[in-house]
Amino acid sequence: MRIQAFLLSALLTCTAAAQVEHGSVGIVHLSKNEISVAADSIAIRKGRNRNPDIITFDACKVAAFGNNLVFVDAGTAGFIEMPHVQGWDNIEEARAAYRSVLSKNSTIRGHVEDVLGEWARDITNRFNDMGTRYPDQFQAAVNPQGTLVDAFFGGEGSDGTLVLYGVSIHPTSHGSTVATADGGQKGCPYDSFCAVGRGDNMIEFAAGRTERARRENSSWHSAGPYSNDSFEYSMSRAIHMVELTIQYQGAGVNEVGGPIDAVQLRRIGGTVQAKWYTRKKNCGQ
Repeated sequence: MRIQAFLLSALLTCTAAAQVEHGSVGIVHLSKNEISVAADSIAIRKGRNRNPDIITFDACKVAAFGNNLVFVDAGTAGFIEMPHVQGWDNIEEARAAYRSVLSKNSTIRGHVEDVLGEWARDITNRFNDMGTRYPDQFQAAVNPQGTLVDAFFGGEGSDGTLVLYGVSIHPTSHGSTVATADGGQKGCPYDSFCAVGRGDNMIEFAAGRTERARRENSSWHSAGPYSNDSFEYSMSRAIHMVELTIQYQGAGVNEVGGPIDAVQLRRIGGTVQAKWYTRKKNCGQ
């Protein structure tokens, strides 16, 4: 499991307390028949006792559960077990929330918001425990946008349409070590794209706000891959948005980078299924 590798890494290095991904990016393309999700792999494990940060490119930020719900996050991905604070991993907690809601309702259709709600409550409580015992680590986990972690959950609404819900977990105020969560159903207003983490380049290119973005879009629309398959086209564009973010925002600054994981939730007729396009070997479903 992902958490086991995470804890083992901490034991070997003895320097990391929280896995923080301040520069990471997760991209979503949303339409009535597909939710395409792609993310980078950078992980910054914050150093303790004046030790340097540890930067790796093996983080898992994308997941699919039960072939009918997808998840992506950016920010603090988890916390290592320490005295009086139980360790956690965002994806494993999302998996637990999915199973809990499924056990209560026998279906996830119409209950995506419930999965998000259980996950958000659990992660918020864990951050609050962390803030009480380790306030410095709590503050170190706050990213430049002022949040601790941001996430999207995508699945079927009660009428069978594909829906996206988002949540932001953040301190109650500047300098606070108490966390709270804000969330709800989301749209993707930038040519059907939205993002968690570093979404600046996604907005630039999806909205065509600069000359380089307009040149890129012209080239993509006229000669882009998969142009005859709407599912493939949407997924490849989401992946390319991550590539563009790495190209223009990550070069030399260790903000984004590494292999890209990508999964698509698609509706074909009356059936919804998840299809993985790229996934690192260390990342489970």
